[in-house]
Amino acid sequence: MIHLSGITVAILAPDDRAKLIAALNVARAAGAKVSFDPNIRPRLWSSPDEIRETIPRFLAVTDMALPSFDDEMAIWADPSPAATLARYAAAGVAEVVVKNGAGSVAVLSDGLITHCPNARGCGHC
Repeated sequence: MIHLSGITVAILAPDDRAKLIAALNVARAAGAKVSFDPNIRPRLWSSPDEIRETIPRFLAVTDMALPSFDDEMAIWADPSPAATLARYAAAGVAEVVVKNGAGSVAVLSDGLITHCPNARGCGHC
């Protein structure tokens, strides 16, 4: 399992991001799984457009994602955690846990969507 954060992605130069994606593709081809927490910190990016252009490229090499709904709502205008799940699933991410502060956690796992009252009360989280 390789875990990375959007903070790491944000501080890399664009050429280095491309190198990281290439390395992740090689690792996945060898059997590694990639976990990605977008952990969006707008001040680390040049613009919201840069975030919207870059994050999907990393989702393409992600097996498990851990987005925070407030970040997703701010950048992509997702109206609900379910919308975030749907967007990530459409990007090809198989396992998604949408964190939602004190709210319920939305989980996509094995093609099934579940909602847990909070991260402590869910067998998936």
